[in-house]
Amino acid sequence: MTANQVVATNLRLAREGIGWTQTQVAEFLNDMTGGNYTKATISAMERSAEGGKRRLFDAQEILEFARLFAKPMVWFFIPTDNLASRRLNVVGMEHGVDLLHFVFGDSEAERVMRERLVELRNDDPDRAGEAAMRFSSQLDKEAWQLYSTRRAAAIGSLLSEESEELERALDDLQFEMARVKSLLDEARQPPS
Repeated sequence: MTANQVVATNLRLAREGIGWTQTQVAEFLNDMTGGNYTKATISAMERSAEGGKRRLFDAQEILEFARLFAKPMVWFFIPTDNLASRRLNVVGMEHGVDLLHFVFGDSEAERVMRERLVELRNDDPDRAGEAAMRFSSQLDKEAWQLYSTRRAAAIGSLLSEESEELERALDDLQFEMARVKSLLDEARQPPS
């Protein structure tokens, strides 16, 4: 199993979760990106999950999927139950569930990511955007701590094969991050 197969599986899962056809997804992606997607293109992407003709997804496509389905990019890299126990085609990794190490990282990866975002904010605060800016206030530190705690809980949940708990934790995390973003947006509004 490859990371591309995980993305393909999750593409189908996202599409079916909304109840869209492959034709609709192609049309929406074309409208959004100006691309040239067809039903056949989406079908081939999804079929690659089964290990037939390989589809190599690029970062731009995954970004487009995230935008279209309103899911974080990382969502497309989380193995489903049927993939979690399959052998992962990465040297030194045993199973699909090991992909979570790369998806969520560890405490060192958190530190490096946080430093990078703070650096971006400091280099050009006017262009850094919300992603980098949200790591500077006390409220953001609380959100980051909540993210770290829930990330650890989500990984533990998946590793103990409680995928329902993982989905709940990720939903809670997404809700909490949206709440924090809303609070930050309100705080940034000029007084009336």
